[in-house]
Amino acid sequence: MKFEDIIQTNYKSLSGNGKSWCRYAFHFTDISNAVEILAKKTLYSRNVAKEMDVMHNDNASRQVINVTKSSILDYVRFYFRPLTPTQYNNEGFKHKDIRLNNANVPVPVFFVFDLNKLLNNPHTRFSEKSLAGSGCEAYSSTEEFSKLDFEKIYSDGVMADKEIRKYRQAEIIFPEKYNIDDSLVYIVCRNSLEKEYLTTTLYKKDKSTYEKYINRIYVSKRDNIFYYNGLFLDACSYHNKQLSIVFSDTYKRRKYALKCMQKHDIDKLSAVDEQIKLEWINNGHLLKRIVIESQVDYLNEIYQNINLPDIKNAEYLNVKVSFENHVMCNIELPMKKKNIF
Repeated sequence: MKFEDIIQTNYKSLSGNGKSWCRYAFHFTDISNAVEILAKKTLYSRNVAKEMDVMHNDNASRQVINVTKSSILDYVRFYFRPLTPTQYNNEGFKHKDIRLNNANVPVPVFFVFDLNKLLNNPHTRFSEKSLAGSGCEAYSSTEEFSKLDFEKIYSDGVMADKEIRKYRQAEIIFPEKYNIDDSLVYIVCRNSLEKEYLTTTLYKKDKSTYEKYINRIYVSKRDNIFYYNGLFLDACSYHNKQLSIVFSDTYKRRKYALKCMQKHDIDKLSAVDEQIKLEWINNGHLLKRIVIESQVDYLNEIYQNINLPDIKNAEYLNVKVSFENHVMCNIELPMKKKNIF
């Protein structure tokens, strides 16, 4: 029996989200790390990334890392699925008072890989449950793979059962570094604005890398990849000397926040510090720069409208929005409509 046979059997037998997940492996990271991964075409283990100083955002909980076997940190780590318990707490900018062990992935990006190709690499290993903390055993053979409890690994819905949570964190690991071109299928962003942030940043960093991967960068169209339960931006636009910023859906943000506030006996969340850096550009030259310091209501903010000066001859407006030094949006907006004919 081959890995692809087992994967195909899972595809036929599973239903719901499990069916769409079971042919892939998933790597979850922040957009700042994603740009570096694409530029180097390589995923690094935690230990190697720290040695090379290419980990711009630390996605993990310090408490969990401290009790995880050091040998596991020498591996690149993938999940069999998205929507893991770890992602539930880490995804999106979370208010500092409800952030779990300070783990934070402000602008999440998923790298999605061909599971069969990844498993067929002789250096790849996998587990039935999470390898974090005390962890569990890692395997490598097709026979061991066939014995995994895929119904639990790909289970969906409420995570009330602690044992089920461990299965949903089942992992695939690869020693030290992994060439993403060996099995990369998609790169998935949470919305169109964050895709624009990723592609704009990638283009500025390395045009050839941008051209290589641009057609593999997508926006998630369904609620089976992201939780959408943190604070983030949905849209950013310029019209008639006004900058408009639209914030993420408040229901999921509020639901998660209120649950954490109740758990930790928190009555009120302080406002989040926001910085908006604006640069008017003409032919690559800076015409004017403005930095706006503001605050955001974590639970209730919906949109901001900011009146701007009319800077003559400006072609583009660079907009960089940060929450407490975490960059949430960094894009270029055209100032004038271009004539097609």
